[in-house]
Amino acid sequence: MMKDPDQPTPPPVIVTDLNLTNHITAPATDGTPTATINTAQYTGVILWSPTDSPFAPTTEYNATVTLTAKAGYTFAGVLADSFKYENATSVTNLADSGIVTIEFPATGLPVVTDLNLTALIGKPQYNGIPTTEFDAPEYNGSIVWTDSSGASLSGNFAHATEYNATVTLTANAGYTFTGVGADSFSYFGATSVTNAADSGIVTIVFPKIDIDILVTYTYDTTETATHGADDILTGLTAAKTVKSIQSSVIKGSSGTLGDPLWIGRAVDATPITLKF
Repeated sequence: MMKDPDQPTPPPVIVTDLNLTNHITAPATDGTPTATINTAQYTGVILWSPTDSPFAPTTEYNATVTLTAKAGYTFAGVLADSFKYENATSVTNLADSGIVTIEFPATGLPVVTDLNLTALIGKPQYNGIPTTEFDAPEYNGSIVWTDSSGASLSGNFAHATEYNATVTLTANAGYTFTGVGADSFSYFGATSVTNAADSGIVTIVFPKIDIDILVTYTYDTTETATHGADDILTGLTAAKTVKSIQSSVIKGSSGTLGDPLWIGRAVDATPITLKF
């Protein structure tokens, strides 16, 4: 239907979209400043002070928002200081104006991003010395070790044991754990790694320590060797040296020279060698 040329044009509607929270992203460390707005009622450009891009840490930012009403809308009739922005320090505008000034609180510290702990904590190994503390560029850490029963570790790591590490991280100056997601830390080869959101306390569960023991011994043609009741040697070479070992029998076991569980008789000066 054609418009009647004699029909008067309806007056523009006063802008009612006065909450800018969903149109402008609040400043956050390393975030990108919002530059423009486009809504059903108006468009807008934003000038930031300071002009950092991305946003810097621990800095207060002001946004000067210049809005232009779209066809059929007007800012005439908008009351002074009627625009809003949730959690802003202040929001001001003159009456009948689409120019809005928003003052934001200071941005926060950079969130810790070094979330892989593999290079900082030594994986439990038989007779190894536990890592108890470390320093990294973003944080420092201390570690409490327990076995799967909850008993505290005393001394070096034992064999055939599952260990848990409770890692307490302290952010260095200029960093924060606020913003770190739950279970976002990692450790290559761990059974599990857990942490609460926004926390630097990490629990790492390691798999049980198993030992493959390589035994080198020289026997006569009828000699045998056992660990407890288990035959650990299968076959001899022509030089009467061990040619194969039942590793499944000794996996997770330990022995030392003179251990009464190790039975065998040498026919030359070659001693038993245990390689862990």
